[in-house]
Amino acid sequence: MGAIVGGTQTATLRRSMLRVVLQIALVTCAIIAGALGAGVGLDRILGTRPWLTVGMLVGSIPVTIVALYFLAMSFARAQRAGGTSNLDTREEDRVDGFK
Repeated sequence: MGAIVGGTQTATLRRSMLRVVLQIALVTCAIIAGALGAGVGLDRILGTRPWLTVGMLVGSIPVTIVALYFLAMSFARAQRAGGTSNLDTREEDRVDGFK
């Protein structure tokens, strides 16, 4: 990313970080919704209300933490590798001097 001028580099990093934050939010919501749905469904079937729902929600905490760890590591690897693949062609043209 050394060839990228400061403003473009900052904008690219911000877009990448926003993408990661949105992924984290979606993954967290999906895991919680899945645990809640499974817990409520199993409680209805087995008549154990509310214990399986509570158990599934508590069990979703470590699953969420592991998923977020892998998302963060993926983002860190992409940033270490250069992360210039996030640039669209207009930004690349400005960097190279073409318009």
